[in-house]
Amino acid sequence: MKRPWVAGLFGAGAILVIAIGLMVYFQLLPVPADDTGAKTLAAVLGLIGAILSAVVTLFGTILKYSIDERNLALAVHAERRNDIEAERSHNLAVQAERRNDIEARRNHELAAEEQRKSQIDVAIRAVDLLSENCQDSTQ
Repeated sequence: MKRPWVAGLFGAGAILVIAIGLMVYFQLLPVPADDTGAKTLAAVLGLIGAILSAVVTLFGTILKYSIDERNLALAVHAERRNDIEAERSHNLAVQAERRNDIEARRNHELAAEEQRKSQIDVAIRAVDLLSENCQDSTQ
C-alpha cells in the first residue's frame, strides 16, 4: 500500500461512525433531562473520549509505520546510490590508471627514440669532424 495513512484515516472514521451508530441504536444519545440523563451523558462522553483516544492511537500507529517505511525506502535508495557512486569511482580510477600506464609507456618509447636519434646525431657529427680535413683523427 502506497499511502497507509489514508487507510488509517478511513479506519479511524469508520470506528467513529460505528461508535456513534451504536450509541444511537442503544438510545444513548438522546439524553433525558432528569438525573439519569446526566449520568447517561457522562457515560456517553466517557465512551466517546475512549473511542476518540483509540482512534488517535490507531492513526498515530499507522502514521509511525508510514514514516518508518518511508525512512527505510530512503535508506535503501541512499545505499544503492552510494554503491553506484563507489562503482563509478572505481571504474574511473581503473581508467585513469590505464591511461597513466599507456602514457608512461609512450613517454619511455619517446625517450628511447630520442636517445637513439641523439646517438645517431653524435655519430654523424663525429664522422663529419673526421672527414672535414680528410685527416685521420688518431694522428
